[in-house]
Amino acid sequence: HYQVKHRIFDHLARNAGFSVLMLEANQLATEQINRYVLTGEGEPRQLLRGVFQILRTEEVLALVEWARARNASG
Repeated sequence: HYQVKHRIFDHLARNAGFSVLMLEANQLATEQINRYVLTGEGEPRQLLRGVFQILRTEEVLALVEWARARNASG
C-alpha cells in the first residue's frame, strides 16, 4: 500500500512538479518530520514514533527518507 504511494509521489514529483507530501498525523509529529525533510535535523525512524501506529512502517520510513533526499538534491 505505502510502496504504491511512494511510487505515485515519486512520479508526481518528477513529472508533474508536485512538491508537497502529506502524512495524516498530529501536528507536532508532522512538524518534526517536515524539519527533517527540509534540513536533515533528527532521526527519521525516531520521528516516526510520533505518528499513528499504522504509519510506523519501513515503507513510510523509506518515503520520508526519499523526501529528504529529493529535497536535498534541489
